[in-house]
Amino acid sequence: MVSQSPLSHISVVLVRPRQPENVGFVARAIANFGLGPLVLVNPQTFDPERARWAAPGAREVINQARIVGTVSEAVAGVTQVFGTTARERRLEQACWGPEFLARSLIEEPRPSAILFGPEDSGLQNEEIACCRALISIPTTTETRSLNLAQAVTSLCTILRQESLTSEPEDHPPVPFPNMVLQE
Repeated sequence: MVSQSPLSHISVVLVRPRQPENVGFVARAIANFGLGPLVLVNPQTFDPERARWAAPGAREVINQARIVGTVSEAVAGVTQVFGTTARERRLEQACWGPEFLARSLIEEPRPSAILFGPEDSGLQNEEIACCRALISIPTTTETRSLNLAQAVTSLCTILRQESLTSEPEDHPPVPFPNMVLQE
């Protein structure tokens, strides 16, 4: 019996994604790190076959993805919404780091959604208005730009790592077959 991931209550919401391959790469991150469903809001050009091509091992995530017209539809039924941003904004929302978000989502597991904006422009202020907090992935100040799939994968990695450190370890890690253990 497969146990449910401690992150399965977290939906990944892509708002107006432009590249089907990015949707596929995001589906791979969701499958690899155990997050909940994928929701697409008004995708610009969604070709499920191109997305599936980019998502070996995660085709089911794409097959089960919901496609909706608005952010309101995407977050219906969740109790908290977070938005991602790469730039400073003059808004009322708090700005959290990924680790703080992870601890919050793990300590109080409830239906949640993380919004990621379009590849070229990010989330609009109206979309951010429904968010409890903004999440910013630390990068150098010179660049401050991640590809959509990179941003999702980075955040998923941090969420998964935090979920593993919050679980009691009841057995030692299993070494890979090519690892040499020193005694």
